[in-house]
Amino acid sequence: MSTTTISVRGEAHDERMPDRAVVRLAVRSEGRHWLQVHGQMTASLRDLRDAMTELTMQHRLVVPESSIGHMRQQTWTDKDVKFFSEEALASLVFTDFELMNTWISQVVSDTVHVKCLNWSLSSPVQDAVRRSLGNAAVRDARARAEVFATAAGLHIVGIQALADPGMLGDDADESPTNNPLIRATLLSGAPASSTADDGYDLTPQLVESTAQVEARFLAE
Repeated sequence: MSTTTISVRGEAHDERMPDRAVVRLAVRSEGRHWLQVHGQMTASLRDLRDAMTELTMQHRLVVPESSIGHMRQQTWTDKDVKFFSEEALASLVFTDFELMNTWISQVVSDTVHVKCLNWSLSSPVQDAVRRSLGNAAVRDARARAEVFATAAGLHIVGIQALADPGMLGDDADESPTNNPLIRATLLSGAPASSTADDGYDLTPQLVESTAQVEARFLAE
């Protein structure tokens, strides 16, 4: 009996709350007098650096990373009036969101703002999700192939190939680089943004992870 090749793509999905957040703060001062701008910026950076140092010393396990970038200075003229500005960016990683919300509310000021907030899964969780979704995607591919085989009056007798999307060469528009086996995205993704009355939206957003696998099964 001749062998028939059945090519399928298996998929699996996972949705869960993030367990990691990257907070990026912007420290900015601007005005017409450089000494006043620089003095305000220096004081704000000093206070923020002290707050970050105290935070990481007391909560190193749940704030594993923190940094402050270099200061940038700008000058421009508007209607013959010269203005000055100074800005620096700070970044912190939190795994305790209650602590994060409390700390942000304490440091945000006229010169310190939340620039963006990125939700994600930590490396151990990503590894667990990757393994789980990889297995589920292969099972889904097998189930799809069995549907085709049954409809054709055949039975699955083996597997010819199993690969990341694009590696089997069935679709010229896809490649392993553009279609990784596991892809994680926010279900509703927007950076933290300020509102007139309520401050910053620090609500965790669901993270969706998707796995895809291509397979060629043999049927007789």
